[in-house]
Amino acid sequence: MKSCGPCLSEKFLCDFEIYDPYRRNGYATETLRVMETLAGNEGCRESVLFVANDNAAAVVLYEKCGYTFLKEMEYGRYLKKTIHSATDV
Repeated sequence: MKSCGPCLSEKFLCDFEIYDPYRRNGYATETLRVMETLAGNEGCRESVLFVANDNAAAVVLYEKCGYTFLKEMEYGRYLKKTIHSATDV
């Protein structure tokens, strides 16, 4: 994750995909963990993402990784998670 200036208190994950042959091997979980660790080390305290209603596998992944409901929209929902820096844990 490249820093684009001073960190806000939250990061927003826009697009995220693991190609079919590599799914169900833990890559998505590990990618989220790394993103959260890097953001936490930059001082961010919340990760927010959007997931489409028709992406049930992603909803399961995000909930498994600790994301909780934030806001319902017409085509999906926003989820959030509190993140920590390496020194917080």
